[in-house]
Amino acid sequence: MIPPVEEAVLRNNPDFATLYTTLTTVILNPDGSTKTDPGAKERANEARNSRLRAAKNHLLVQAITATTAPPPAEAASTAADGKVGSAAARRAARATSRPALVPPPKPSTELPPDLMDLLMLLPPLMQLANTQASSSSSSSSSFSSSLSAEDVDLLLSSPPFTSLPEHLPRLAGLVSENLQAAARGLARVANPATNPSYLHRAVPGLPAQVAALQQAIVDTRIKLAAARHSTATALLDLLDQQATALSSFIRTLEAKHGPVARSLELRAAEMALDAQSAEVDANASLAAAQRAVYTPEATAALRNYASHLRDSKMRLEEMLRERKALLKDYGIDADALDGDDKDEGEDTGRPKGGDKARTMREMARVYREMSQQVEGVKGDLARLQHR
Repeated sequence: MIPPVEEAVLRNNPDFATLYTTLTTVILNPDGSTKTDPGAKERANEARNSRLRAAKNHLLVQAITATTAPPPAEAASTAADGKVGSAAARRAARATSRPALVPPPKPSTELPPDLMDLLMLLPPLMQLANTQASSSSSSSSSFSSSLSAEDVDLLLSSPPFTSLPEHLPRLAGLVSENLQAAARGLARVANPATNPSYLHRAVPGLPAQVAALQQAIVDTRIKLAAARHSTATALLDLLDQQATALSSFIRTLEAKHGPVARSLELRAAEMALDAQSAEVDANASLAAAQRAVYTPEATAALRNYASHLRDSKMRLEEMLRERKALLKDYGIDADALDGDDKDEGEDTGRPKGGDKARTMREMARVYREMSQQVEGVKGDLARLQHR
């Protein structure tokens, strides 16, 4: 098969990926053979014919060999007699109870001695012929190289091969029975659900069925290899993701509990202590500045001045009350005047003062105007005197 390539290599090398895709899909078969070989079809046909010939010869040799084999019952009894203990006997009994692909052959006593000799000598001779036909050099085997064409002709012209034409019909019947029994056994294995009485109908379709099974096995192996490759690729991706996740997790832990985090924490604690110390120093400096600026004498003077301001405020309030009382003697309500000043220009629908109050206001206005005129006259007199 074509060796698989990791997906990471194909992703990292686009040109190689293109070449690999071309090789696997256009030029090469899944088994590694080329698709464009002009002699591939001829070699495939030749190999198929060689396999067919080898299979036919092998089946004939096996059928002839099975004809001369001892009956299973005799083999089981011999094994049971030669073994000591019931375990060996039970194993031999189980071996004889299993269904065989080839039915038990007829006992050797029913066959003529010359036919038995033929059955014993034909398989090695056929194997020798197959070996000489398939071998292209003289170094095939020691047995094949020790026999020449003259030896083979001499062997075929000697008994019991001289009686082969006489026993050929019976030999063909025995071989045919063995081949049919083997074919039915294969049909039974390939079609386990079929009625045994109809197994002979499935014998002609065995080659196609076996070829389909072999092709299915090849396809399944290819799919299995592809699935293994994809699984390995997915596993590598998963391992890469896990490694990345672990690296991120370790970096997170280092950022949270590592030297850098501890250094930052210690630096923050140091800065907090520095800030607290600076705050204490600032409070101490403020207290010292207050003690330097506000001496006990200055503090006592400020206290006396505050007391003086409170006394002045009280005296002013007392004088204000006295002036309001004096204005009331003149018929003027100071509180009402304050309200009228606030409501000036607004029509409230109530009188803004009494007649006496209006008279006093008029007198004050006239007095103010007369004072202004007197001041003007004084100024004119002063100017005239300077002239």
